[in-house]
Amino acid sequence: MDRHKIKQTSGITLIALVVTVIILLILAGISIDMLNGDNGIIKNASKAKNNVENSEEKEIIDIAVIQASQKNKYGEIEENNLKDALKKEDVSIKKSGKNIDVTFNKSLNKYKIKPNGEIKKIEEFSESTKIYAKLETDGTLKLRATKLEGYEEGTQWNSPDILKVIIEEPISPKTCSQMFMSCTNLESIENIEYLHTENSRSMYYMFYNCSKLSNLDVSNFDTKNVQSMQCLFAGCNSIDFLDLSNFNTEKVTNMFRMFDSCKNIIKLDLSGFNTRNVTNIGWMFLACHNLSDINFGKMDTSSVVEFRYMFGGCRSLKSINISCFNMEKAKSISMMFNGCINLENIQFGEFNICNVTDTNAMFRSCSKLSDETLNDVLNLLPKGTKIEDKTLKKLEIPKALVNKCTTLSNYDSFLEAGWTTGY
Repeated sequence: MDRHKIKQTSGITLIALVVTVIILLILAGISIDMLNGDNGIIKNASKAKNNVENSEEKEIIDIAVIQASQKNKYGEIEENNLKDALKKEDVSIKKSGKNIDVTFNKSLNKYKIKPNGEIKKIEEFSESTKIYAKLETDGTLKLRATKLEGYEEGTQWNSPDILKVIIEEPISPKTCSQMFMSCTNLESIENIEYLHTENSRSMYYMFYNCSKLSNLDVSNFDTKNVQSMQCLFAGCNSIDFLDLSNFNTEKVTNMFRMFDSCKNIIKLDLSGFNTRNVTNIGWMFLACHNLSDINFGKMDTSSVVEFRYMFGGCRSLKSINISCFNMEKAKSISMMFNGCINLENIQFGEFNICNVTDTNAMFRSCSKLSDETLNDVLNLLPKGTKIEDKTLKKLEIPKALVNKCTTLSNYDSFLEAGWTTGY
């Protein structure tokens, strides 16, 4: 065979080899993609495994809920009964407000069980603190942690154009400060349990002036890192109930105007609040016109400096127990009960006001205070304080009340001291 034919044959062989290699690479690529692609065998197998796990977990939860409901005469789910039903399972159970959270320790899947037995899976959320939002033409604000077309990053949405909020997937903001401030036409928030607040250090003005929002479930809020709750619910005058039993307030320093103008709230249970670091509770319940019952539990006010207008305008209060209050660092108690026109009894504790510099109009318009309460007011004063002390004049106890109160100790001196100045 001549040299030319040998070269030609070698060239053809080399080309064939290259083509074969390319084909093999293409086939290998296809095989790898089939294994590892978005719809690959491995991923599909993983999805199938997860689906089986989820199905098994759901069945376990369903059976446990049925068993727990049978142990309650009203059919409600109680934590102890649920724990008993799941005692053989590898799960963690935690009370979350009125609900119960069940986490499977192997898959880390979490399920929320409501008192009525409703079960909802809480999807695993991204550690990203970014939030993306889209405002639809119908006034619906949609929030999510992953970006989609038409969604823009943000942290605050303050517009009267927002009528409804839907949290599409779990979000974990670094701050909730002014989040829905002045959404004056906002009527509802769907999937609020997707709002994870464990990273948030501030709830400053979070729902301020959401005046049409009538239902707000904050029982799942994790507030362990929150430092400011100033104006948190201020201006939410359509809300008639708040479940704050799950609030952790140990790091909070500011509760100024927290419930200001919550005109429809009738009862507040703050017995679980840890307020040892709070310095300002001024205006806290200002203009809560229908508020008639406040449970302070053992609230610690030893760090509080500002009490001004705390109960101002609480027209429905007839009796209040503040025996837990420590006023040692208080500077201002001005207008503290101003406008409490139906207030009859105040139960004081060690109400030391020796450092108070402003007592102006503390009891203005409190025309129904009992003789016993007025006597207690005198006993609040530091030892050695004379009835003629000018600072007492500023308390502004109504003249008509003083005139009819014949059981007051030092009655004549009380009148001479001029406590009714300004009336």
